[in-house]
Parts: sequence; structure tokens; C-alpha cells
Amino acid sequence: MAVYTANSGKDDAIKGTCQDYTDEAVTEVELQAEDQQQGRNIETPLMVIWTDDYLGQRGNVGGVWERDWIGKRCPVEKLAVGEVIEHFLPE
Repeated sequence: MAVYTANSGKDDAIKGTCQDYTDEAVTEVELQAEDQQQGRNIETPLMVIWTDDYLGQRGNVGGVWERDWIGKRCPVEKLAVGEVIEHFLPE
């Protein structure tokens, strides 16, 4: 946590965070829509982790991933974590 907080206020970290949110809100949404239209899904084993108290209270996160993005034969582990963990898991 000390390393995270020491670096989170640096210009490069702020710029990178802003670029990440922009890509998530625009670029990745467009790419995801194209993938889903083409029937492309994740086909590699993966673990989906989300915050139980934040995202978990807003819907079936694991179910959405399994239904919309993960191939039918793809091994997946779903894990809701934490009490009082909110949006950003490292925090």
C-alpha cells in the first residue's frame, strides 16, 4: 500500500490512469461490441475477481462474464472478494 500511495500522485501515474479509463470507456467498449458481434469469446483459462461489496451488490458479475465473454469450454474461476472493498481492488 505504501508503494501504491507513494506513486499514485506522480504525473506519469495520473496520465496512465486517465488513459486507462478513457480506453475502458471508449476503445474497449467498441472492441468488445465487435468481438461479440463476431461471436469471439475468451478461450483461455481465467479468474474473474470483483469486489463483493461494490460490484457484487450491483449484479451477477460472474454470471455476466460467463454468459457474455467466456467460451463455453473455457475453465473459469469466479471470486468475489472483500468486505468494505469498493471500486478499486488494490485500495
